Amino acid sequence: MEPLSVFRESKFLYSGMQKEVTPFIPQTAPSYGHKEREAIDLYLQSNAWLTEFEKTIAFEQEIAKRATTTYASVVPNGTIALFLAFTALGIKKGDEVIVPNLTMIATPNAVQLAGGTPVFADVDSESLCLNPDEVARLITPRTKAVCHVSLGGRVGRMESLMELCREKGIPLVEDAAQAFGSSHRGKPVGSFGDIGIYSFTPHKIITTGQGGALVTNREDLYQAIERLKDFGRLQGGGDHHDHLGWNFKFTDLQAVLGLVQLENLDERIDKKREIFAHYQSQLTDVPGVTMLHTNLEETTPWFIEVFVEKPLALASFLKEQGIGTRPMYPAIHTQPIYAHIQGEFPVSTHAGAHGLWLPSSLSLTPSEITRICNAVKEFLRFV
Repeated sequence: MEPLSVFRESKFLYSGMQKEVTPFIPQTAPSYGHKEREAIDLYLQSNAWLTEFEKTIAFEQEIAKRATTTYASVVPNGTIALFLAFTALGIKKGDEVIVPNLTMIATPNAVQLAGGTPVFADVDSESLCLNPDEVARLITPRTKAVCHVSLGGRVGRMESLMELCREKGIPLVEDAAQAFGSSHRGKPVGSFGDIGIYSFTPHKIITTGQGGALVTNREDLYQAIERLKDFGRLQGGGDHHDHLGWNFKFTDLQAVLGLVQLENLDERIDKKREIFAHYQSQLTDVPGVTMLHTNLEETTPWFIEVFVEKPLALASFLKEQGIGTRPMYPAIHTQPIYAHIQGEFPVSTHAGAHGLWLPSSLSLTPSEITRICNAVKEFLRFV
């Protein structure tokens, strides 16, 4: 019997001739409320400048404080943050940057935008972060940076990667777009490399609509980033430009939103960990579904990923049950734009082909998680 036909008949409870339809659960949704609306309203009433100014500076200071870095610079989005990181490090045509083969496509695209060539390394199976052994194998005289991606808020084998980069004299960039609020051995993720970046898009733990940040302890990199994002100007403004640069400035309007969101960041982190723990308790021992081991003392899970044999069929079934999902990123070398990439990438290929993100919004309730998990279990009974 075709399993989905069974599900189609059983997905509603009947009351006479009426079907009781349960509310749709989105895979993710932004989290904001009256405090954000009030703060933006007050700011607009002040006839302020709107563009990057005092509120932006305050937001940067708070980001640096959370990252425990000396400097922070906010920009329009995480992709631009990566581009500026690579450009500040001097990446140019002919230079190679090693990136994971399992990541959002912005990571390798930012390397190309800076003029470099992305070189893809497989990830380790426990964290889906860069495998340092694969990175070591790919280093050549053309390697000018390594970009670690904290996929889902995890860090993987960070110490081994840092040691390798130190030995080879290669800068380490942290794409921590999904890891704001995560830590590793007591240190914030994003603060391990020469430069770290964060993203504040709507499904991140805090959002400014769009937005990104770079953090670093190196003054030379900070000064380079500040020039690059402001038309190559010397510090202090004016129209004297001694470097190439662009307009990648932030806005105070976004900063107002971000500052309010930061006020309850710790509560948001606790909620994300609580959501993951609920899923973990209900799915860990279920045959046919795998979840990654996650240290909830330090990791702030971004999304809830599960690995199943038929993720698209599960996604289709859950959609019929009123539950939103999202397929995990496909391995980069399977993307049409990077189809020319040669090599074997067994871990990232498997993860990209079998991973599915379940709902993880901050508004998710325990009863909704139970509903989702029960639906997953029902699907797996028939496949």
